[in-house]
Amino acid sequence: ASADGETFLPVAEHAADGKSYRLPEGSLGGSTLFLRLRAGQEGPGSFQFSRLSATFDGAPLEARGRSFYAAETPETDRVTLSFQQLSGGTSTDHYRLIGRVYNPTAAASTVKPELVINDRAVFRGETLTVGPQEQRFFPLDFALPESGDLTLNLQADGAVAQRVYVFIPSLYDASYGALLPGNDDNLTLWTADAGWRVGRHRSLPAAEAPAVKVALAKNEAESVQLVLASEYDQSDVQIDLSALENDAGGQLPADTVEIRMVDYLFLPVATDRQGTIDFWPDVLAPLSGGITLRGGENQPVWQTVRIPAETAAGLYRGTVTIRGAGTDRTVPLEVEVFDFALPDTLHCPAMTSLQKRYIEECQKAETPADKQAAYDQYMQLMKEYHLSPYEITPYAPIEVDWQPETTGGPTAAVDVPVDFSRFDAEVERVLRQYRFNRFVLELPTPPGIDRLNEPLTPFQERMIADVYGKINRHIVEKNWQEIAFVYVWDEPHPSAFPEVDACLQRLRRYAPDLKLLVTPFWIQRRWEPNLDIWCFLSHHYVEWAAQRCRDNGEELWWYVCTGPREPYAGLFIDHPALELRTWLWQTWANRIDGVLIWSSTFWCDANAPGYPARDIYRQPLVINESGGEFGNGDGSLLYPPRAAYDPSVRGPLPDGPVPSQRLAMWRDGLEDYEYFVRLRELLADRGSMLPPAERRDCEELLTVPEAVSYDLFAFSRNPAALQAHRLKLARAIEKLSKMNFPENH
Repeated sequence: ASADGETFLPVAEHAADGKSYRLPEGSLGGSTLFLRLRAGQEGPGSFQFSRLSATFDGAPLEARGRSFYAAETPETDRVTLSFQQLSGGTSTDHYRLIGRVYNPTAAASTVKPELVINDRAVFRGETLTVGPQEQRFFPLDFALPESGDLTLNLQADGAVAQRVYVFIPSLYDASYGALLPGNDDNLTLWTADAGWRVGRHRSLPAAEAPAVKVALAKNEAESVQLVLASEYDQSDVQIDLSALENDAGGQLPADTVEIRMVDYLFLPVATDRQGTIDFWPDVLAPLSGGITLRGGENQPVWQTVRIPAETAAGLYRGTVTIRGAGTDRTVPLEVEVFDFALPDTLHCPAMTSLQKRYIEECQKAETPADKQAAYDQYMQLMKEYHLSPYEITPYAPIEVDWQPETTGGPTAAVDVPVDFSRFDAEVERVLRQYRFNRFVLELPTPPGIDRLNEPLTPFQERMIADVYGKINRHIVEKNWQEIAFVYVWDEPHPSAFPEVDACLQRLRRYAPDLKLLVTPFWIQRRWEPNLDIWCFLSHHYVEWAAQRCRDNGEELWWYVCTGPREPYAGLFIDHPALELRTWLWQTWANRIDGVLIWSSTFWCDANAPGYPARDIYRQPLVINESGGEFGNGDGSLLYPPRAAYDPSVRGPLPDGPVPSQRLAMWRDGLEDYEYFVRLRELLADRGSMLPPAERRDCEELLTVPEAVSYDLFAFSRNPAALQAHRLKLARAIEKLSKMNFPENH
């Protein structure tokens, strides 16, 4: 252990198993603790331990850190170089290497160490003269601006002496962003794409930009980050927006832009190697009052532009003013509105669960009216993000009287009373108000029966037949059979296939017009022809099996949850923010019809009896019933208001759900998917009017570029390529939209 990274004191030595030791006096000091672990000296070894943890006397700490691994090269009869220490500096993209040069020969030697990163970036140290039988230590400062896999070669005279493989999480990427004009010692402003996780301690970008810029279609939302950084603490920093105006005098009011503050969560456990123990941005907190800046830290401000469908296309200019940070600062804001509009209801269904129990508890809603009002707040947010909740009528189910009066013998038909009145009124209200394109149809079951695979008495069988026949006819009469579906079984293991078959057979027999969905762990032809919607984990996609489903007229959906993990696109807080947006580009590339994430409000401790609610601001990691880790943020794309965990605040809470950066990326991906759909439609309708070469160029835009996503596990975490292709799609859509057919067409 070391307080300065240079002088190390031994702590302990052991052969196997976990042990606890107290750090020696003198190894702590300042704000940084260095720990160095080394395998036995006999030869190459390995470290196999899942977690290194520490307990401190006094108040608890929230700490961040990095780990690096280097294999030592054996000493030879020549001058050798080796890593002694690799650590982060004052900011996350600056590092210091402490190296060792040893000269075992009888003559002095001159060495100029250098560090080569991914065979391109070179950092050279000072020339060292090392005497016979002498060793010298040297520092070498360097930058790792990019994230991902990096190879560090420590060498001299072009010969590699030692190699280290380093993975830099996206949180520490420093290759993006642009400084805005007019920065001074009081406040530095810079801008970044919404697809980046801006680390608290990330250094300032080198690039410059004249304005904060956003480009989007009508009836679309798009976000951008404005980052505030100060060298000292400041409080009550205010942000004001002006109206935006185009050259023709048209205006967008200031409230076209919504401002939220990006809040950080401390993650004490990494989901996988994409993550790291640190503060990660994700919460898009409502902005009430001023912002507090902490010296030496970044504070991103999330700006979301929403353009009404009737807006005139063109470039709109306005300003963002920051007040109270020493002196007022104003930076330009430019919004380009493309000359086409997205529809209110997008083509790609996107579904997630809103679990009313936790909404009620966290919104502190007790009366039926308060519960419905709270749930409506969450459905409204779903609408804004183009998502459809599973449960659209949680307080108005189909009502069935499972004790019908019967006449006749034991095989006589039964007439079970089914009341659709409350259900119908609520479905009609929700679809009219929120425009959801899918919903889960909750089928009632007789008392004591949880699933339709269970053995039924002849009387129960006749009741099921009667009730489901009535529901089937009613859904068809209402013309809801294309948007309602039955979620039959979640992730059945192959051992449960016979039970799933029993459910599917009863449903097909008694309700043949209802769509049926199952989430098997992989695509297979097991339930032909009983399944309408296949929904599988994204990394289980198999093209030949998927094509069989398409040929059979079935829908293909996929989902992400606690898996897949790295290297696939996922939903975790400690993954690159862009991943959920890229996932929708992969959805288009693989001809998938719909997407699903199992829950957005799983705010509970699944490892405790009764599944009590948990403070997900303090415990973002989901622990399942077995004590396993589901990953940071799994099941929680939304946050409740922070007052949910304040016992002094009485309900019902007026503030509704708080979105996440991940949710915004999912929304943007769904809107990007719509660009592809719109261009495909226009090419089918008007492509013949284009010259052949130009038509081919437009058709090529319908293919996701390899620079965005090569396949499901090789894709860019940098939004630049995605944004560049999105702009090309927009320009092609604009051009085709303006083309008119000849009069004799």
